[in-house]
Amino acid sequence: MPFKDPAIRKEYSREYAIRNREKIGAAKKKWREKNPEEVRIINKASYWRNRECRLADSKRWIKEHPEKEREYGRKYARNRKMRILEHYSQSPPFCACCGEKEIKFLTIDHINNDGSEHRKQLKGSGGTGLYGWIVKNKYPPIFQVLCFNCNCAKGHYGECPHKQMEKL
Repeated sequence: MPFKDPAIRKEYSREYAIRNREKIGAAKKKWREKNPEEVRIINKASYWRNRECRLADSKRWIKEHPEKEREYGRKYARNRKMRILEHYSQSPPFCACCGEKEIKFLTIDHINNDGSEHRKQLKGSGGTGLYGWIVKNKYPPIFQVLCFNCNCAKGHYGECPHKQMEKL
Protein backbone atom coordinates (compact mmCIF):
# COMPACT_ATOMS: atom_id res chain seq x y z
CA MET A 1 0.00 0.00 0.00
CA PRO A 2 1.49 3.38 -0.97
CA PHE A 3 0.38 5.22 2.18
CA LYS A 4 1.48 3.53 5.38
CA ASP A 5 0.98 6.67 7.42
CA PRO A 6 -2.78 7.12 8.22
CA ALA A 7 -2.45 10.91 8.24
CA ILE A 8 -1.10 10.93 4.67
CA ARG A 9 -3.81 8.48 3.56
CA LYS A 10 -6.50 10.70 5.11
CA GLU A 11 -5.12 13.84 3.42
CA TYR A 12 -4.93 12.07 0.04
CA SER A 13 -8.52 10.80 0.42
CA ARG A 14 -9.73 14.29 1.24
CA GLU A 15 -7.99 15.81 -1.78
CA TYR A 16 -9.26 13.00 -4.05
CA ALA A 17 -12.81 13.63 -2.85
CA ILE A 18 -12.46 17.35 -3.60
CA ARG A 19 -11.06 16.73 -7.09
CA ASN A 20 -13.67 14.08 -7.97
CA ARG A 21 -16.72 15.48 -6.24
CA GLU A 22 -19.11 15.09 -9.21
CA LYS A 23 -17.89 11.57 -10.01
CA ILE A 24 -18.29 10.42 -6.38
CA GLY A 25 -21.67 12.10 -6.09
CA ALA A 26 -22.93 10.37 -9.23
CA ALA A 27 -21.71 6.99 -7.98
CA LYS A 28 -23.41 7.52 -4.60
CA LYS A 29 -26.66 8.56 -6.29
CA LYS A 30 -26.55 5.47 -8.51
CA TRP A 31 -25.96 3.24 -5.47
CA ARG A 32 -28.85 4.88 -3.56
CA GLU A 33 -31.19 4.33 -6.51
CA LYS A 34 -30.16 0.64 -6.72
CA ASN A 35 -30.42 0.03 -2.96
CA PRO A 36 -33.43 1.98 -1.60
CA GLU A 37 -34.06 -0.51 1.21
CA GLU A 38 -30.47 -0.26 2.48
CA VAL A 39 -30.67 3.53 2.30
CA ARG A 40 -33.86 3.45 4.37
CA ILE A 41 -32.21 1.20 6.98
CA ILE A 42 -29.10 3.40 7.15
CA ASN A 43 -31.18 6.58 7.47
CA LYS A 44 -33.34 5.05 10.18
CA ALA A 45 -30.30 3.88 12.15
CA SER A 46 -28.70 7.31 11.80
CA TYR A 47 -31.90 8.99 12.97
CA TRP A 48 -32.07 6.94 16.16
CA ARG A 49 -28.33 7.15 16.78
CA ASN A 50 -28.34 10.95 16.59
CA ARG A 51 -31.87 11.70 17.81
CA GLU A 52 -31.02 13.04 21.27
CA CYS A 53 -28.33 15.33 19.92
CA ARG A 54 -30.63 16.72 17.21
CA LEU A 55 -33.46 17.26 19.70
CA ALA A 56 -31.13 19.08 22.09
CA ASP A 57 -29.79 21.23 19.24
CA SER A 58 -33.33 21.99 18.09
CA LYS A 59 -34.49 23.01 21.58
CA ARG A 60 -31.41 25.16 22.08
CA TRP A 61 -31.92 26.87 18.71
CA ILE A 62 -35.58 27.60 19.53
CA LYS A 63 -34.59 29.19 22.85
CA GLU A 64 -31.88 31.27 21.18
CA HIS A 65 -34.04 32.39 18.21
CA PRO A 66 -37.67 32.76 19.39
CA GLU A 67 -38.47 35.43 16.75
CA LYS A 68 -37.30 33.21 13.90
CA GLU A 69 -39.21 30.25 15.35
CA ARG A 70 -42.42 32.31 15.45
CA GLU A 71 -41.73 33.49 11.90
CA TYR A 72 -41.29 29.89 10.69
CA GLY A 73 -44.49 28.90 12.49
CA ARG A 74 -46.44 31.71 10.85
CA LYS A 75 -45.02 30.85 7.43
CA TYR A 76 -45.94 27.17 7.90
CA ALA A 77 -49.49 28.13 8.96
CA ARG A 78 -49.91 30.48 5.98
CA ASN A 79 -48.70 27.83 3.54
CA ARG A 80 -51.01 25.19 5.02
CA LYS A 81 -53.97 27.59 4.89
CA MET A 82 -53.16 28.41 1.25
CA ARG A 83 -53.02 24.70 0.29
CA ILE A 84 -56.38 24.12 1.97
CA LEU A 85 -58.02 27.18 0.37
CA GLU A 86 -56.73 26.12 -3.05
CA HIS A 87 -58.05 22.60 -2.51
CA TYR A 88 -61.58 23.80 -1.70
CA SER A 89 -61.58 26.61 -4.27
CA GLN A 90 -58.95 26.93 -6.97
CA SER A 91 -55.71 28.79 -7.53
CA PRO A 92 -55.92 31.64 -6.62
CA PRO A 93 -58.70 30.93 -4.12
CA PHE A 94 -61.83 33.07 -3.88
CA CYS A 95 -65.06 33.33 -1.85
CA ALA A 96 -67.75 30.98 -3.15
CA CYS A 97 -70.41 33.62 -2.41
CA CYS A 98 -69.09 37.07 -3.37
CA GLY A 99 -65.86 36.23 -5.23
CA GLU A 100 -63.50 38.01 -2.78
CA LYS A 101 -59.89 37.10 -3.64
CA GLU A 102 -57.89 38.71 -0.80
CA ILE A 103 -56.29 35.77 1.05
CA LYS A 104 -56.34 37.64 4.37
CA PHE A 105 -60.16 37.74 4.20
CA LEU A 106 -60.76 34.11 3.20
CA THR A 107 -61.64 31.32 5.59
CA ILE A 108 -63.04 27.81 5.65
CA ASP A 109 -66.78 27.35 6.14
CA HIS A 110 -68.77 24.23 7.07
CA ILE A 111 -71.23 23.82 4.19
CA ASN A 112 -73.97 22.31 6.39
CA ASN A 113 -73.76 25.03 9.10
CA ASP A 114 -72.52 22.47 11.64
CA GLY A 115 -69.25 24.21 12.50
CA SER A 116 -70.15 24.70 16.17
CA GLU A 117 -70.83 21.00 16.71
CA HIS A 118 -67.70 20.08 14.79
CA ARG A 119 -65.53 22.41 16.92
CA LYS A 120 -67.02 20.84 20.08
CA GLN A 121 -65.97 17.42 18.79
CA LEU A 122 -62.48 18.84 18.22
CA LYS A 123 -62.52 20.22 21.80
CA GLY A 124 -62.96 23.87 20.78
CA SER A 125 -60.26 23.83 18.15
CA GLY A 126 -60.81 26.39 15.41
CA GLY A 127 -58.48 28.20 13.03
CA THR A 128 -55.13 26.44 12.77
CA GLY A 129 -56.46 23.44 14.72
CA LEU A 130 -59.22 23.01 12.16
CA TYR A 131 -56.71 23.30 9.32
CA GLY A 132 -54.63 20.55 10.89
CA TRP A 133 -57.73 18.38 11.23
CA ILE A 134 -58.60 18.94 7.56
CA VAL A 135 -55.16 17.83 6.36
CA LYS A 136 -55.10 14.86 8.75
CA ASN A 137 -58.51 13.72 7.48
CA LYS A 138 -57.56 14.09 3.80
CA TYR A 139 -59.66 17.14 2.90
CA PRO A 140 -63.23 15.93 3.53
CA PRO A 141 -65.86 17.45 1.19
CA ILE A 142 -67.80 19.22 3.97
CA PHE A 143 -66.11 22.61 3.58
CA GLN A 144 -66.10 25.55 1.23
CA VAL A 145 -64.14 28.80 0.98
CA LEU A 146 -65.94 31.97 2.11
CA CYS A 147 -64.73 35.42 3.08
CA PHE A 148 -65.18 36.40 6.73
CA ASN A 149 -68.17 38.65 5.93
CA CYS A 150 -70.09 35.97 4.06
CA ASN A 151 -69.15 33.35 6.67
CA CYS A 152 -70.33 35.53 9.59
CA ALA A 153 -73.52 36.54 7.80
CA LYS A 154 -74.27 32.90 7.03
CA GLY A 155 -73.67 32.02 10.69
CA HIS A 156 -75.79 34.85 12.14
CA TYR A 157 -78.62 35.08 9.58
CA GLY A 158 -78.58 31.61 8.04
CA GLU A 159 -77.85 33.07 4.64
CA CYS A 160 -75.46 35.65 3.21
CA PRO A 161 -76.98 38.97 2.01
CA HIS A 162 -75.38 38.28 -1.39
CA LYS A 163 -77.67 35.24 -1.74
CA GLN A 164 -80.69 37.34 -0.75
CA MET A 165 -79.80 39.91 -3.44
CA GLU A 166 -79.59 37.17 -6.06
CA LYS A 167 -83.15 36.10 -5.23
CA LEU A 168 -84.53 39.63 -5.87
